[in-house]
Amino acid sequence: TTRTRQPPDSKLPAKASVICYFDCNERENKSRMPTYKLTYFPARGRAEITRLMFAEKGIKYEDVRLKNEEWQKKKPSTPFGQMPILEVDGKMIAQSNTIARYVAKQAGFVPSNALDEAHMNMIVDGVEDTWKALTGMFFGNDAAKAAAKEKWDNEQKDQFLGHFEKLLAANDGGKQFVGNKLTLADISVTYILTAVDAFGGYNKSTFPKL
Repeated sequence: TTRTRQPPDSKLPAKASVICYFDCNERENKSRMPTYKLTYFPARGRAEITRLMFAEKGIKYEDVRLKNEEWQKKKPSTPFGQMPILEVDGKMIAQSNTIARYVAKQAGFVPSNALDEAHMNMIVDGVEDTWKALTGMFFGNDAAKAAAKEKWDNEQKDQFLGHFEKLLAANDGGKQFVGNKLTLADISVTYILTAVDAFGGYNKSTFPKL
């Protein structure tokens, strides 16, 4: 049974006070900042875009970095046996892009209308394709790695970066990818460019807006 919480000198009727009690509690719960715990390996990798968003907005979170032996113990308790994982008030979310999109929405990095949001997600998915092409040179046997590296260096790198350059230039001269504020698209492309730089770099004069 819920009692009506009404100050002695209140002139509100009891019914109004009950409504206010529940409504105020709901507003308080919505305004409370959730607790975040992000778990990944001791590397940038798939967790870095989420870390960048937390840092940009000054959002506190627990940054857990597991060594392989620690990960093997935790792995069976995760949704897909993969990292990163984000725990929000103890509830676990997996899949790096799902995590990034959730945090982007919570932190204000998502456009306000559905069409712009779809445009943002298109670019984020393009970054995912770029990431897979870039990291392909690290998987498989030596011949497969060499073939993937040759394809990246001679074909895919300029192809992907060319797409991003064109998309950026098309949005009001190229300050942001979508609209006129920072979104997940900008943060994702910024991160993939640091990864490209780390693995051979690219000709910045060819892509001046990036």
